[in-house]
Amino acid sequence: MSEEHAHPQHQPRGLRIETDLDHYAPDAGFLDHVADDGAWIGADHRGRRIIVRNGRILVGDSTGGETLLKDFNADTTRGVISPQWATKW
Repeated sequence: MSEEHAHPQHQPRGLRIETDLDHYAPDAGFLDHVADDGAWIGADHRGRRIIVRNGRILVGDSTGGETLLKDFNADTTRGVISPQWATKW
């Protein structure tokens, strides 16, 4: 859609559409690597270094230190009943 035909409240803003599904990954651009200890290391939408390790999410700082953002280890699972529409393929 060209800008001249765009809705005035929904102007185009550089949307990038992925069409190469062989090379697409949901974490493309965010995942840097998986460390030897199994930690997922990447970046968030603000460009901060994010580390996911042992049930915790940490943010890295410029000195190499880490600050805990959230610890999920105390969380417990709970049973959830699927809605009827989601019980069949």
